Amino acid sequence: KNNNISLIYKCDGPLNEITCTPDGERIVICSYDYNAYILNNEYKTITKFRTGGYTWSSTISVDAGTIAVTSFDWYIYVFDRDGYLVQKRNIGLRLRGLQLFKRFSEKNYVVGCEDGKIIHLNENLAIISSIELPAKIRGVRYSEGRDSLLVGCDDCKFYEIIDRRKFMPDTFNENQVFLIMSMDKNNPFL
Repeated sequence: KNNNISLIYKCDGPLNEITCTPDGERIVICSYDYNAYILNNEYKTITKFRTGGYTWSSTISVDAGTIAVTSFDWYIYVFDRDGYLVQKRNIGLRLRGLQLFKRFSEKNYVVGCEDGKIIHLNENLAIISSIELPAKIRGVRYSEGRDSLLVGCDDCKFYEIIDRRKFMPDTFNENQVFLIMSMDKNNPFL
C-alpha cells in the first residue's frame, strides 16, 4: 500500500484525458463512457455531461471561464465555469485534439481531427480556416512562446505549424509546416 496515492474520483469508463486550470479550480475528465466530467478543486462533480461519442480532449481558459470538450460525435462542446453548456457545434468530423488560445484578445480554438485536418475556429465556433496533415491527429497544443501550433499524429510524428498569423486559407503555405521529430525507429529524425 502506498499512502501517497489515493483514489479521488471514479468515472463510468476508461479515461482519455484530464485537464485542469493552473490553480486547480476546475478539472475536466474526458472518457470513453461518452461523458465529460467537470469537477471543482475538491473533486466534486459540477457537471457530468453525456455526449454522443467518446469524449477525447478538453481545454480550459486560465480563469476557468471557458471549458471546451471534443467528442467522437463530431461536436465541440463549450461550457461556462459552472458547467452549463453555452455552445456546441457539429464540425462534421471525429474530433481529437483541442486547444483554446488568445489571439488579438479573442478566444480561438484549434481542433485536430481523425482525418488529419486541423481546424481553426473563432470564439463563436465559426470556422476560420483549416489545413491537412498526412495522418490522424492525436493532439494539438498552442505554444505561446514559439507562436506556433504543435501537433502529434498517429504516424508517430510531431509537427510544428509556425507563424499562426498566416493560419488562414488565403495565405497558408505548406512550407510553414515542419516535421520536428519522428518516432519511427528506422528514421527518428526526418
